[in-house]
Amino acid sequence: MAGLVFAFVQPLVSQFLRRFNIGIQDELVLIIAAVVVRNVFKNQFVKLWADMAISISVASLVKDVAGNLIPSQGA
Repeated sequence: MAGLVFAFVQPLVSQFLRRFNIGIQDELVLIIAAVVVRNVFKNQFVKLWADMAISISVASLVKDVAGNLIPSQGA
C-alpha cells in the first residue's frame, strides 16, 4: 500500500516542481519531505512510506549521477 501511495505522490511532486522551475530535482525534495514526515508522524504506515520514498529517491539520484560520471559505450 505504501508503494501505491509513493507511486501516486511522486508524479505530483515532479509536476509541482516543474511548474515553478526552481531547478531542484524532485528526488531531493522527496527525500527531504520523507525525512520530515517520518520524524513528525509516528504512524507505522507513514514510516514505511518514508523509508521507501527515501530508498527509491536515493537510488534514482545515484543512478543519474553515475550515468553522468561513467561514459557510455557508443556503437
